[in-house]
This record gives sequence, C-alpha cells and structure tokens, in this order.
Amino acid sequence: DTSPPLKCALCEDETTGKKSTVWCKTCGLSFCEKHGLPHMLSSGSGGHLMLTLPLSGPSTSQTSSLASEILVCPRHGQPMRFHCGACDVTICGDCAAIGEHKRHKPVKYVKDLVADKKTRVDEKVDRLEKEVVDKLERTLVSVDKVSTQLAQLAGEARNEIKEAGERTKEMVDAHVGQMIQEVDDLEEGRHKVLDHQRDQLKSHLEAARNAVRFREKIRSVSSMKTESLFPLLQALESRTTNLLSTHIDEQPQHHPRLLFELSSDMDLACKTKEGIGKVVSCQASAKTSKIEGNTSMVVITGTMNTVMIRAKDSEGKALTEGGDAISVKCASETAPVTAITDHGNGSYTLSMECASEGNHEVTILINGEKMSSKVQIKSVSYTHAFNPEECHSAITISEDKQKASVNGNPIGVWCSVLGSEGMSRGQHTWKVKTSQSKSDYYYFFLGIAPKVSPSSHVADHNTVAYCWHINHSVYIRDGVQSSSKISGSNNDTFEFHLDCDRHTLRVRNMRTEESATMSNLPHKEYFQYVSMRDYNNITRVVEFVE
Repeated sequence: DTSPPLKCALCEDETTGKKSTVWCKTCGLSFCEKHGLPHMLSSGSGGHLMLTLPLSGPSTSQTSSLASEILVCPRHGQPMRFHCGACDVTICGDCAAIGEHKRHKPVKYVKDLVADKKTRVDEKVDRLEKEVVDKLERTLVSVDKVSTQLAQLAGEARNEIKEAGERTKEMVDAHVGQMIQEVDDLEEGRHKVLDHQRDQLKSHLEAARNAVRFREKIRSVSSMKTESLFPLLQALESRTTNLLSTHIDEQPQHHPRLLFELSSDMDLACKTKEGIGKVVSCQASAKTSKIEGNTSMVVITGTMNTVMIRAKDSEGKALTEGGDAISVKCASETAPVTAITDHGNGSYTLSMECASEGNHEVTILINGEKMSSKVQIKSVSYTHAFNPEECHSAITISEDKQKASVNGNPIGVWCSVLGSEGMSRGQHTWKVKTSQSKSDYYYFFLGIAPKVSPSSHVADHNTVAYCWHINHSVYIRDGVQSSSKISGSNNDTFEFHLDCDRHTLRVRNMRTEESATMSNLPHKEYFQYVSMRDYNNITRVVEFVE
C-alpha cells in the first residue's frame, strides 16, 4: 500500500487545491469534500472503497486503522458516509444512489451533521453528567453509608440479643429456683401437719389400746372385791368417755396435689419479671380464705353458735372440694367446745358452745396456718333472753338478746316477742325495764304467754296472753280486760314472779311499789311475753335487767 496524496486529485492547482478528506482505495486517489461525493455517487466508481483521511497525512498503518473504524454497509459493502434524513439512518453511497433510499430526501454527508449532532450530544451528556452521574454518585455514597450503618446496627442487635438472653436465662433460673423452693416449703409444711396428726393418732391409739387392755385385766381378776372394783371401773369409764369424745380426723390433713401453671405470655412475663409460671397449691390458704358470718358475737352459755369458713387457694380462687385440716386455738382456759363440719364443697361450718361466762378469742387454723381474722366471743349466762325465732318481723333483737325494740310501724299494729326460756316448774323471777323517747305515750304489754308454734303465730295479748297493759289500769287474761292497779312511766323497771306450782303471776313496779297478782293460770308452760305498739314513730324498747 502506498500513502495517499494529501491534495485532491481533481483540484486544478495542486498548490491551491484543498486537502484530501477521503481516499479511494480502489483508484488510489484522494479527494476533497467537493470532489469526494460525486466520485462516491458515480455509477462507475460508486462501488469503490472510500476511506476517511485525517487532516494530516496518515501512514499506511494509520490508514489501515482508519479503515477498520469506518462502518461498512452490510448490503453493499460500502462505507456508510451518508445520512438519510427521511429514515434517520446512516447509509452508503449505493443505498443513496441505487438502493432503497434512492429517492429519499435529504441525503447528506454524515460529517456535515456531526457538528450539530455533537452539540446536541454534548448537551445531553452534560445533562447526564449533572443530573444522573451526580445523583448516582450520591446514591452510591448513601448506599455505602447505609451498608456501614446496617453492619453496625446488626452488630449492636446481636449484642443486645445475647445480653437479653443472658438476663432472661438468669431470671428464669432464679424463678425456677424460687418455685422449687416454694414446693420444698409446701412439702415441709404439709409434712409437719401430717407428723402432728400422726403423733396425735398414735397417742389416741395407744390410750385406746391401754383402756382395752385395762378392761381385760379387770376381767381376768375374778376374786376382786366390789369395793376395789368400783373405783377401777369408774376410772376406766372416765378415760373411755374422754377418748370417745375426742375428735379424730379420718382423712390425712393435706392435699397431695400441686400444680405448675405456665405463663400464657412468655414475652410479657419476661418483660414484667413475673416469671415463667407459678406453683399453685390445691389446698386452702389461710391468707385468702374468708370467715362468713359475725366474727364478733355475744352468746348465751350453753347455746351453739356457728360461723362458716369459705376456703380459697393461694390465688384467691374458691375451692370446690373439701379435705383441708381445720382447727382452732383459744387462749382462755374455758375455751369454747368446737365441732367442725366439712361439707365437701370447699366450705366448713365451725360450731362453738361456751360452757361458762367469759371473753374468748378464737384463732382458726387452715392446714396449720393461722387466718388473719379471729372470732371474738363474749359468753354470758343470762337466765332470760329474747328469742329471735319467736319474734314479730318488725321487732329488732339486740346482739346480746337482752333488748327488743320497735320503731316506725303503722299505728295500730302490736308487735310481740317471747322469751327464750320455757318455765313449767318451780318459781321464776325476772325484771323488765321499759324506755321510750320524745313522748309521754307509754304503751307496753308485759307478762307471760304459752308458746305458739309455728313461730310466725306469736301469742297475741287479745287472745291467750297473761299480761299487764302498762300505763293503763287493766290487765289481759284470756283476752278479757280486768281492772288492776298497776301503771308506769319512762324508764320504769317491773319485776315479775311466776310460781308454776301455784299457777300465779305477780308484777311490781320497782319505782312506785305498785303490784298486782294474776292467779289460776291454766297452762303448763309459759314464756316471758312483751308486746309493743308504735305511736307517732316513737322508738319503744324493753330490756331484761338483773
């Protein structure tokens, strides 16, 4: 290959001719822009290989490099130096002269369009660099930054998880240890109750066996004199009576069941440090169980009084089964005699009877534990007391059963109440004090009456009562009014004396010393009788006094 000339082959003056811009490899001639296009479009030379030349003269190797950079038409094999404006594609000379773009317009040299194209491309590239490249670079920096932060946060999260796991493990271990200790304590406490019951049972059993052996020994001595035998039998009878009256629990005094309840929300349990679960005892708890009924009472000696115990577990849930060990303690020497009834449904009845007067503080124990509430009992040996069961519904009986009061009943209604003691033999004396407020109207019927059953039919002074109409000079006997000089006023005390053997009743106003006697009483048994009537909503009260 020879280097192409620098001057155009068709220019007249070589010295003034324009520089070659293309070189026809087929002809070996160089052409300027003016003469290069006709040579390319000519029918004789349109198929020649045209190469673009640099402004400075290229070497043979440079020409080969340039040739390799020029696009060649795949259809005609010619360099694509033209641009079809109608189709907006780059074409070769044959495409423009004889091909499918022959009649298309405009057809221009590609090089003539480069400047404008370059301007538009520069604008777009500048915009790309400004709007896209910068944004991508900033985004890439942000991605790198977020990636670094992610790695840091992930590391912190791993550390927190490990620390939380360690704390949770410590808490769980501590709570497990606590629950195990609770089970140990429950077991120890129940064993103490069982040991105490075992000791009592062994003691009672040994005493009973000794009594049986003692009886057999007495039987084996046939020659014993009567004077010697009687005190032995008397001692054996006393011992046997005590053993027979001893209360023996036939069921073991504990519940063998223990429950472990898993927390329903482990996450919440860990956060609030409430633990993973709890040990629940199925036996009654002295802390949560309740005493139902009056825990402070005044009772009459020799009468039975009861309170109800409602058993609950350690969580305060009412139990529906029995079997708990219920016992009582009392500091006083004359402690009330008690009996405990297990109803089998979680409730227990504690029955108490005081044999003598005194104050008693009764402590109730459930499964060996003391209840916080105690029963305070004051026992009195009143000879006379009002009977709440033989009482008009409008009358209120005091706690010690010594006072009866009526207030606020419709005018004209008489309200009656009987005493609690039936009198059929011997002589009986009692005193009744009357009181009222805000008025001088003072109406009471005081005396005796036979007991009427059922209790809703309390004796009426107009029929079978034997009584005095206080503040009036009359008395009632078998429903008949008779004259009798006896009267009274506020806060007077009246003394009654009943002689059952002579069938007489005597009354005396202890202030005025007025007295009267009723005789030939027909009935075999009488009870103290009081009837009160309301006027102007005045509170009326009668009271047994010593």
